[in-house]
Amino acid sequence: MSKWRINVNEYYTNKSSIVVKKEKPESKSFNKSKEIDWLPHYLHPEIYHWRYFSKDIGHYYQYSLDETHNLEEIPQDERCIEVQLFKYPDNGSMAFYEEYNKWQENLIGDYFHKALEDWAFHKRANLKELFTILIIPKNLYYKILNKINEFELLHIRDLILETIAITQYIISDQIWFWNNPENRKLMITAQTEMEKAVKVIELSGVHHRSLESAINNPSPGLSSITFKFNDKTTVKIEHKWLAKEFVLNFVRYYDSLIAKDWRIDLAKYPESFGNSFLKDSFEKQIIHAYYTLFTENQWLVSKSKYPSTMMQCIGCFLEFSLIPVGQPHYTQARKGKNVLELLRQINGENKG
Repeated sequence: MSKWRINVNEYYTNKSSIVVKKEKPESKSFNKSKEIDWLPHYLHPEIYHWRYFSKDIGHYYQYSLDETHNLEEIPQDERCIEVQLFKYPDNGSMAFYEEYNKWQENLIGDYFHKALEDWAFHKRANLKELFTILIIPKNLYYKILNKINEFELLHIRDLILETIAITQYIISDQIWFWNNPENRKLMITAQTEMEKAVKVIELSGVHHRSLESAINNPSPGLSSITFKFNDKTTVKIEHKWLAKEFVLNFVRYYDSLIAKDWRIDLAKYPESFGNSFLKDSFEKQIIHAYYTLFTENQWLVSKSKYPSTMMQCIGCFLEFSLIPVGQPHYTQARKGKNVLELLRQINGENKG
């Protein structure tokens, strides 16, 4: 048995601990899971509730008190547990574990920064220690640990768990919304529609700051505005003074923002969407990050440039992150081939 492999089920049955270089338990409290005291978890900013997708409703939800309020009706292995990441043991070298935890946190910053930076900087301006506590169903947690164990990556277990959690959050909170066809259209057309808004403002004449400006640069003026609603109802405002109020208040709003200049702040409108939240782009960034992490640190490597074991490992972690790698009935090996094809696309290689 490799020094990185353990029996995960036996580990939790015996309440032993995972250590970096030994199979012998060092502390019974190291990363020990427990039944949850729910109240603090809705107030603590570093807690992540594992997500799942409801096919019936078509939306992502988090495992929380809503699903587990009646613990008597829920099988023991399906109940949520609390998992603390980067935890220091009660006994042992604090200096060693401090260095060890920092090493894992730095790896996240070094290899996943490009893929996660937009979300990370928006949420907390720091890619490290985004989530330190996970609320996750016990059986799912064991399943993830078994895969980490299978691929001999227990030495970076917390790194993988946190990366999966962050990726899962981005998928469910950002990417899923923007990959809806209607919402994706909002992102893609933001620049063109912003330019149309500028044209409306200029033609209506509300942008003039003085009478002299209006005289020297006359505008046609606004005669009416037509509103179209989702139920195909159409309303036309033909009172030109009232119609002008809509555009004037639009300009006043953008004049009240950071730059205090409607042109500058309206021009920034398309930037608020960010192309990094497109699913295909994000998925490739995450795959490339895992591949670079494993390759440069000589984990799961072989004589092949794209080892099949590594491809399968990446595929497993992607699916735990709510990123499908193929049809549900596909084997792990087939999903690994899908990852391989995407990596070759990323590296500009033809399928061979």
